[in-house]
Amino acid sequence: MRNLNHEIIFTNHAVKRSNQRGIPKDLIAYTLKVGITSGDKYIVTRKIAEQEVKSLKNQILRFEALRKKFKQYAVAKLITKKLEELKNDLSAAKRLVSKEGLVVVIDGTHVITSYDYASHFHRSGY
Repeated sequence: MRNLNHEIIFTNHAVKRSNQRGIPKDLIAYTLKVGITSGDKYIVTRKIAEQEVKSLKNQILRFEALRKKFKQYAVAKLITKKLEELKNDLSAAKRLVSKEGLVVVIDGTHVITSYDYASHFHRSGY
């Protein structure tokens, strides 16, 4: 996994194709965050997404326990912020499970296109 700490730019083609394929930008961003790389592609398979769901659920439980333990301290605000981030990631991971995975093609900071992982195998005869 590469860490993309810079702004991601969507090409016109990427915007058009993701809209046609019903792939929202938050799923693309999540795929770039957790996907495995293969050349210029970031890939999240259904199996990876399922593992992420399980991991995120465990993390959420731990952070909820921390928030409860430290509710009277200022750190509770930071914990709450992290919980919101984890819950957003969990939502994205669950949607990736239902989509059977996602592939995002990127060139530097530019998203070129994205497509459902399962559709690649149907087209290419895997």
